[in-house]
Parts: sequence; C-alpha cells; structure tokens
Amino acid sequence: AVQPWTGDVEPVPFPFRAGLVADIDRLITFDADAQWVVALGRDGALHAKRLNSDEPLEVLPRPMWWGKLLGHVQALLPMRNGFAVVAQSLAASSVTITQGWGTQASATEPKVGLVDIIVARYEFSARRVRCLRLGPTRESSEFLSLPERECVAMRWGDTARDDCSVVGDFASGTVSPASDSPVGHEWAATAMSSPSAVNVLTRADRPSLLKSAAGLSLWSPLGGSPIELALVSEGKPIFQNATLSKAALAADTLAVVATEGKSSNLWVLSVCDSAVLHEQGNVTHQHALTLSPDGLWVATQLPAGRMVEVRALNGGSVERLANGGYHNGVAFLLSGECLLIRVGRYGHCFSLDQVPFVYESLTSERPSLGNESARNLGDMLTGYDTKRFETLVEAGPWVAAYDRWGQVVLMNAVGNLVMHVCVCRGQWAVALPDGTRCGSPALLGGAPTPDAERLIGEWLRKLGR
Repeated sequence: AVQPWTGDVEPVPFPFRAGLVADIDRLITFDADAQWVVALGRDGALHAKRLNSDEPLEVLPRPMWWGKLLGHVQALLPMRNGFAVVAQSLAASSVTITQGWGTQASATEPKVGLVDIIVARYEFSARRVRCLRLGPTRESSEFLSLPERECVAMRWGDTARDDCSVVGDFASGTVSPASDSPVGHEWAATAMSSPSAVNVLTRADRPSLLKSAAGLSLWSPLGGSPIELALVSEGKPIFQNATLSKAALAADTLAVVATEGKSSNLWVLSVCDSAVLHEQGNVTHQHALTLSPDGLWVATQLPAGRMVEVRALNGGSVERLANGGYHNGVAFLLSGECLLIRVGRYGHCFSLDQVPFVYESLTSERPSLGNESARNLGDMLTGYDTKRFETLVEAGPWVAAYDRWGQVVLMNAVGNLVMHVCVCRGQWAVALPDGTRCGSPALLGGAPTPDAERLIGEWLRKLGR
C-alpha cells in the first residue's frame, strides 16, 4: 500500500493518479538532484512526478499552518529529496522566531488580518511535510534554498543590511536573522539560487541578459565583463529582431523566451559554447518555465496550461504531465447501504454494507436511495476548504462530499475519513486512508491491493456502526 503523507498537510488527500487535477499555475520546480519535478496547479494543487520512472504522477496534499490552508504560493524551491513551498498564511502574533521542532503548540494563535510567509518542506522518502514561519510579508521579497544545508532564505530591500534577510533551517527547526545563522549572512544576502531568474533588463542583484551585436550578453551581479553568447543563423544574430521576455539560468544552461512578430519561442543554450540545446515553439512569458539545478533538464508549461513537458537536455527522455480528465461535475446519491455516482446516463454503485465490498455498473434510470439531507460543510472534516469540497449529503451512518478535483469523499457521522471514490472515463477506483485500494489500475496508479474487496467491506462495516 502507498503510505500516506504526514505532518503539516490537509486532512483529505487525493489518492488517484490519472494525471493533473488542475491547470498549471505559474510555478514548476525540480528537487535538488533532478530526480523529481513538481508543478503548481490552480487553487494550490501540487503535482509530483519521479523522472526516468514508470511511477505515475501523484497529487500531493497541500500544506497547512494552524489548521488553515496556506494561501498564495510565491515560490517552489528545490531541496534534497524534495522541495519547499513558500506561501502566505494568517500571521501568528507572537511566535518565537528561534523556536525548534515540537514547540509550535506553545505559540500564540494567529491574529486575524495579518499575513506571514510560511515555508513547507516536502520530503519524498519520508512522505513528511514540515512548516516554518519565516516572518511577516515584505515588499519585493525573494526566496532561495541551500539544499545541502536544509535551509531556505527570504531577503528583501537592501540585502547588504544584516536585518534584510532571514534563514529557515529545517535541520534544527529554527528561523533566525541571516546575521545569526550558521550558514551566514553573505549567502542569504548575495547568493543566487539554481535555477535563478534572469532579468532581461539590467539589475545589480541577479544575472541580467541583454541583446548584443553578436547575440546575447549575460551579466553577472558580481561585476566584471559579461559573457558573450554568439548566436547566429544564416549569418544573422538569432535574436536580432526579437524581444527577450523571460530567462532562467542554472549551472551552464540558459533558457530564454524570445518573441518576434507573432511567434514566441523558447531557446535553451549552453553558456560555455553558445550551443543551442533545445528549441521549442509556442512558449510565451506567461508559461511556467524552469531548469533543474544542474542545468540538465528543462520543464515548460504547454499552451492552454493543461500539460507540462519535461525534457532531458542530453538528448534523453521527454516526459509529459498531462491532465487526468477527471470529472469536475458528477451527481451522487447516498443511502446507508450504497453510494451511487452518476455520470451522464451511466451509474456506478458502491456497496457500503457488504463483505466483501461490491461494485455494480448501472445503465438504468436513477434508483431511489431513500432520504438525503444537506449538512453544513463547515462541520465536517472537509470544512477547511469549502471551495474544493462542495455538495455534502448525509444518509444513515454516512456523509459524502463531492471534491471538485474529481472524487467523492465518504465520511462517517462523527467525521472520520472512511473512503475515497473516483469515477473517470468509464473506470472506477476506491481507496482507503491506509492505502488499501481497489478498481482500475489506471486510476490507482498501480495494481489493486490483494483481497481488497474483503478488506474494504470489513472497514466499511466497522466505521458504519
């Protein structure tokens, strides 16, 4: 069975693995060793895919702080064996900035109206998420990670000043001003992350990219002469008549989005010899784009936002994170004995009181399942996100909620999570909180659990009492 994620995450996961549950929203990252790619979707959905692996894409539970979902995601950062999410949350009015792991419970609860920056560290091997508070939001903040030291920094304003950067240390669970951090103020104030955004106009604190007579000039924030990239096709500079709109730098690799007329293309270049590593059409500055920290992979959001392409720049594999095609609107009925999900004229009936558990496909008219009653969504386990979990129905010992990402969540009357149910493209799948699963391997992302029907039936009988 697939082990659940633990730590500072939402209580209701999405265990199905047919693909993306939401359109891509601005941000993509790799882990520090380029073993994983992670893409942000609308409403904070997080999608992760192991590279060079047959393992299907996974929808990760979103991070929470003080029982509330984190808000606007500002950055995704590479970490060893994982990544970090930088997002906003309601502020805690008196959280000690140097607290260690295990002391969050003693902090003062958030004060309404204030906004803090929270960083959530995801670890793939441990399937664990931990959060640290970096401090209040700052104007023009930027964020970077130091994976080998398990650190994330936030800096703002005049970075030459000691009080304009803080470091979150996940090894110790502490947050401190950069001047007091073991990793040092110099790193937090001046270091460049990898990958790093590159300005297409001059700015002193990060690499800048300008067009030149030969092609491109890459300026370092550390000063000195620029690196000249001679990029010529048919005797003319490639970017002579183009407008540079977006760029990123990682190791020896530079990615540039350039627009000429109605055409907007991505160019991936080798800085040391000006070689063109990859060219891709129909990529604009609005599309999410990133390089792996070692500069050996590029990930781009494809037009329409419903797919991510991940390409090895050494001529190796190309992987795509595609939309899962989940139904974002289904009708369902509930009784003490069964759950009926209807998509169009097709019905899918799941027994709730039989051992072994039974699934039945229905094409007849809608059956009568007895009384249904709406319930206050905020009273249940799903109440933390009333935008994602909509229709709520109660019957017998059960309460069911529809998830806009494409599943029906079954709970019992006291609010315990009981079962996840998904119907998609004529297929069905069921998953329990402990990882026991049954149904279509395409939805489950693997084979069903042996003897799953009996295990699910016994679990439902136990929770329905």
